[in-house]
Amino acid sequence: MCVVCKCLAKHTPLSPSWAADRELLNNIYKLHLSSSLSLQKLRMPSGDFKEDRLSTSAQSTPCGTPSGTPSVTPSVSPHGSPILNRRSWFNSLSPAPFLTTPELGSPNFSPEMGGNEGGGAGGERWSFFGTSRPVVQKSSTDPGSETNTGFTLQSYFGMPKSNTMEGIKTQVNLMVDDPAKFNPPKIEISGIEGIFAYLNYCVPRTRKEIFETLVKGLRRLEYRGYDSAGIAVDGDKKTTTEDNSKIVLIKKKGKVKALDEELYKKDCMDLEVELDTHFGIAHTRWATHGEPSALNSHPQRSDKNNAFVVIHNGIITNYKELKKYLNSKGYEFESETDTEVIPKLIKYVYDNREREDLSFSTLVERVIQQLEGAFALVFKSHYFPGEAVATRRGSPLLIGVRSKYELSAEHIPIQYNSGLFKEGVQDKNSHNRPDKPDNSTAVNSAGDGKAVEYYFASDASAIIEHTNKVIYLEDDDIAAVVGGKLSLHRLNSLAGENPVRAIQTLQMELQEIMKGNFEAFMQKEIFEQPESVFNTMRGRICFHTNKVILGGLKDHLKEIKRCRRLIVIGCGTSFHAAVATRQILEELTELPVMVELASDFLDRNTPVFRDDVCFYISQSGETADTLMALRYCKDRGALTVGVTNTVGSSISRDTDCGVHINAGPEIGVASTKAYTSQFVALIMFGLMMSEDRISLQPRRLEIINGLRILPDMIKKVLTLDNKIKSIADELYQQKSLLVMGRGFNYATCLEGALKIKEITYMHSEGILAGELKHGPLALIDKHMPVIMIIMKDACYTKCQNALQQVTARSGRPIILCCQDDQEMSKNAYKTIELPHTVDCLQGILSVIPLQLLSFHLAVLRGYDVDCPRNLAKSVTVE
Repeated sequence: MCVVCKCLAKHTPLSPSWAADRELLNNIYKLHLSSSLSLQKLRMPSGDFKEDRLSTSAQSTPCGTPSGTPSVTPSVSPHGSPILNRRSWFNSLSPAPFLTTPELGSPNFSPEMGGNEGGGAGGERWSFFGTSRPVVQKSSTDPGSETNTGFTLQSYFGMPKSNTMEGIKTQVNLMVDDPAKFNPPKIEISGIEGIFAYLNYCVPRTRKEIFETLVKGLRRLEYRGYDSAGIAVDGDKKTTTEDNSKIVLIKKKGKVKALDEELYKKDCMDLEVELDTHFGIAHTRWATHGEPSALNSHPQRSDKNNAFVVIHNGIITNYKELKKYLNSKGYEFESETDTEVIPKLIKYVYDNREREDLSFSTLVERVIQQLEGAFALVFKSHYFPGEAVATRRGSPLLIGVRSKYELSAEHIPIQYNSGLFKEGVQDKNSHNRPDKPDNSTAVNSAGDGKAVEYYFASDASAIIEHTNKVIYLEDDDIAAVVGGKLSLHRLNSLAGENPVRAIQTLQMELQEIMKGNFEAFMQKEIFEQPESVFNTMRGRICFHTNKVILGGLKDHLKEIKRCRRLIVIGCGTSFHAAVATRQILEELTELPVMVELASDFLDRNTPVFRDDVCFYISQSGETADTLMALRYCKDRGALTVGVTNTVGSSISRDTDCGVHINAGPEIGVASTKAYTSQFVALIMFGLMMSEDRISLQPRRLEIINGLRILPDMIKKVLTLDNKIKSIADELYQQKSLLVMGRGFNYATCLEGALKIKEITYMHSEGILAGELKHGPLALIDKHMPVIMIIMKDACYTKCQNALQQVTARSGRPIILCCQDDQEMSKNAYKTIELPHTVDCLQGILSVIPLQLLSFHLAVLRGYDVDCPRNLAKSVTVE
């Protein structure tokens, strides 16, 4: 814990020499932005198989600062205690309302640990100034006393009271030296799942038409990747479902087509009945908590009567604490998801409301004050028929508006609570915004009876065919439709915030929105690699303490360290990720590492022993040869470890432990971002294994510092796209291409050649430069295109020798080299200069130009980049 945290935790004044630590708060703030919570570094998706927790030492650690980050300075009260000016500096920065609650939101400076099962969020969470939560009034003289104001969740769901600052009013005033120069990054979690909802007000629609609209919306979101889907609509008034609910849920594992077929099997619903006003919600799910199944699909419900149902994109990082509390109140859970705590929590709030006329949006407001993490939410309830409430924090959500009448305005004013939260207390009556929107604060303000339709979606692709008028919600916006009128409100006003939300006009076509500005999904996925690599590391590496924890492997770490060897098994791109990291794994673990193609491993009946540890790498988790190798090794008693990108896949279920790489779904058949995320995940495993080896600490620190800046390095490489395209213009008519390298870059040659084969149908071969004289040199002449990877590492001199061999045969090599390497520029036909990083990470940067080259070659040759002939995304047969 840094000096600032220690000081606040112990209620003592800051030390005068806190310069090194003050910038840590800026770093923490940047991390806080990723989930829009008040100064919290949250567990974000790290998705390990078992539990993903990061144990952080309470000792003081040095605090670094990124370049360009402004410093902050404290001011101290005349009594020597720090002062917090909540509404000046932090309120001007944080998109989240700033609340302090002695039990629920008070400064709690010991790191709170928590993890999620089955590939959910994991990692560390540092609580600083608390989050927005329902409040508990406490007596300053009696820390144990509690007065309920509204409703109370006691003692942070069982968190030890010794960890809280009871009755203490410790505050810190933080000010930016130059606010004009402060430009904090905005990090948004683009939800893998898909949200779509449709509300028709005074627009008669048959139930069949409503179904068709909802299903069509889901189909527009299919490209994002998903494993199950679900819908919630109103049931018939005359007939009810078997559990007497007024809302009917239909959920199916698999494709939207299976859900569509299931909709028409419900005998309890009249498909031809015309509904004047109705609100239906729909969702496609990508599993993060619990395996893909109908039960784990969304919408999730509050109880068997479906009083409240919700669809959710994102991850709730404190769901275990919420679940524990709700269990203690008698609420039973039926799914394995983090989402289920949300409808049950709103039911709890509704059951314990202080007055009968509490609005739907107020209930949602109180619920989201309890939630930590990233989310986009849409709520439906049979207590509030024809009403909709939606909100977001860190995950995108927009609302489309369609009416045959002209909209009353081109923007919506934002309503705020006039009652302020002070000293952890909120007055019941401080909620002074109107529960129902008036004509000046809503869309469709001409009055009740004016026909209008609303479309809620996580992606504009689901809305554009219905309307081009949309409102993009910002973090902590709460949108409510009551009586056909749409209104927006927030808890607090932030300094410099726009007081209105504009109704924007979409200009893009449907296909353009789905792929963004990219020509193909493969290209889009190549450019997503800064984010996918960051997500692989998120919550697993603490750059201040240099600790790396993969929660799914933590309980097996001692057994892994006692093994005789590591066997890493994969196919295709996954095999290349194993080759790329073999050398650094041998260096960090000091164990022999065998890298095997799954099919060859089986053909040889390779000897496997009980003290072997076998890794199985697969993007889909369903690769047939890799699965057979897994069963082969399990039969021989080896410890099995999975490295996959798919929660609930066969490999993730059948292995003893493992790591989810969290790259997000890949739609293009040729794998790109999964490769780099597998690469990073395996390096993190090596770092975790070597943590207690004193002699390896300088090397570990070098690699961890390299990982810290890796996303920025990838962004720099992606700026070379135009140069790579010009090289593709010269090569696309060739019939063959050779890619050469050695050392850490040999795997890059194999992977780059594979990409060219897969999507351009050109012959390409990855060649180990050390083998050049043993045959491949015979292929070299002035007509043979050659790409060489020559980086400034231990193999630099040897690669120069290979270059001389190529140029002596009239070869015209295109060289991938480090920036400002003049020696390479002299001997190369063309150069692609890349940022220099740690040798074992250089392969991540050098493979991206080859991914881009293969893409541009395929486009120039006129082939389908995303669906190459004869290939499937997941190879599920031998």
